[in-house]
Amino acid sequence: MIEDFLIYTTHLTHIPNYPGSVIVRTNGAVVPIECRYLRKGNVSSNPINPTWIPFSSTRSGEGHLTFSLRLMNGDWLTERTSTVYYLGELIHIEASVSLANHVSLKLYIDRCVATLSPDKDSTLRYSIIDYNGCLLDSKAEDSFSTFVLPRDGREPDKLQFDLDAFRFYGDERSLIFITCHLRVAAVDQGDSRNKACTFQKLERIWRPLEGSDSDICACCHVGNCGSPREILFPSRRRRDLGPEAESEAGLEWEGEASLGPLIILDTELTNLATQPLTEGDGMMQERSPSVASWTAKLRTPFQPPFCWEPDKLRFELDAFRFHGDERSLMFITCHLRVAAVDQGDSRNKACTFQKLEHIWRPLEGSDSDICACCHVGNCGSTRSSCLPPEGKTLALKLVGH
Repeated sequence: MIEDFLIYTTHLTHIPNYPGSVIVRTNGAVVPIECRYLRKGNVSSNPINPTWIPFSSTRSGEGHLTFSLRLMNGDWLTERTSTVYYLGELIHIEASVSLANHVSLKLYIDRCVATLSPDKDSTLRYSIIDYNGCLLDSKAEDSFSTFVLPRDGREPDKLQFDLDAFRFYGDERSLIFITCHLRVAAVDQGDSRNKACTFQKLERIWRPLEGSDSDICACCHVGNCGSPREILFPSRRRRDLGPEAESEAGLEWEGEASLGPLIILDTELTNLATQPLTEGDGMMQERSPSVASWTAKLRTPFQPPFCWEPDKLRFELDAFRFHGDERSLMFITCHLRVAAVDQGDSRNKACTFQKLEHIWRPLEGSDSDICACCHVGNCGSTRSSCLPPEGKTLALKLVGH
């Protein structure tokens, strides 16, 4: 619910299917759908007196603090309305608690997990924060996640962090749910259980959001910072809080809050979808060419230069990636070989399959017989000598990505 609108959101998911293949040439897609309805309307000339009590007010009256998570815009001043992110984008998350008159308390995040469903205990889950405030995701090599300290200093009822967008490997739904366990402690009770620590990759050390005492983050290295189930205000410390803490002994000092689903899209797909039709159509043509364009593109994938150079051989490869693998990278290894210039035969050739003619054709010359063995997949051993007896064979290996 936003201002004067009641909003329903869902998403349409497309998952490419390649039965029997281990590579994919297209990405999946998630199309967000949002419906807005006016929340207000004139139904009667008589005034309507609401009889319900806001849930947060009821909880506070029963001795509970209200914990929440919000998605924020980059300025950290306004709440973000969209739940759609792209891989490589930072997700700005703000945890908060309604402290009301409890001015001597400060908010901490014990742990956060990402899951594929609202159930935080589901089998497939990823720990974002754990061990009473260690931002584990900040230690990942490709992550820029970090706790954020506002320019004017931290407010005790808020805690902010940036999360580098990700999605689960091998799952095409492109969505995640985030559940965090939040807790309050005394303002001056900063220790190994009350902290917000980020891993600094250059220094290879955990550092706290506030202060310079990195000792309180040392336990992040070993993954044991005390049980979050322990009493948050031990008796020896409760005295330090004064009569206010004694009178608030019935309060719930911890709680859970969640976000989701967040939709994480592939950057390349999103850029294509947001381009003008003329540009997008051209790019789509490259990715999904018609029969005519396939003919033009694949007529000679092995590319001869204007002047033949015997020390070079060129070819075009239609981009692809492995089916079910979300890393979007691959390595290419080629076995290269030299032979006598005039020794063109079934073992010394460069052949391309012409789909319209349904025949293999060589890069040079018109004798397609030297490519006939490509049909059966047996063109002689590449280990045999390719040069005359007095010559030598040179084998090279080229690896790139």
